[in-house]
Amino acid sequence: RITSLLFAGRGQAATNTDALRVFVGGVAQSPTNDAITSQPATSTFALDSPIIVEKGKSVTVELHGDKDTVASDDTENWGLTDDGGASVVAYGVSTGNDVTETLTEDDGPTLTSRTSGELTIETVNNPSSAIVLAGTTGNVFSNVKLSSKYEDLRLDQLIVYVADGSYAFSAGAGEYRDFT
Repeated sequence: RITSLLFAGRGQAATNTDALRVFVGGVAQSPTNDAITSQPATSTFALDSPIIVEKGKSVTVELHGDKDTVASDDTENWGLTDDGGASVVAYGVSTGNDVTETLTEDDGPTLTSRTSGELTIETVNNPSSAIVLAGTTGNVFSNVKLSSKYEDLRLDQLIVYVADGSYAFSAGAGEYRDFT
């Protein structure tokens, strides 16, 4: 029976990670902790309901949090350290005796906070040349690939510029910028 977990936060970005919550087997546990005010620091979860690990089995424990603000591309780590045996407080379910823990210290993965997403625009799968017949519709003049990185992006406007093909024949009324 695990009654308390202590996660260590490192890196400047850890100070704006809020609503820290432990999940066990995909289920949120109480309480929810506030952000740490400085780093390195720890966040202790005195669990409202203990985590039960059956003999011979294991459970997966995850730490989740909300990213409140990001001022730069700072990094953070969240992990478990021995901290004198205080990282995990556990007792036997039937005996109530203290449990001797064996903890392999780990700072956790390095997480990088981004201030914004990225949009990559590239033309793809376009032929080097093609013949387009007068009077035809539905011709594909260019394929453009838009890729987002770090967050979902909303594209409000895509402006397309058309260049004159410089053919030496006489066209009807209008010019090359008239398109729909």
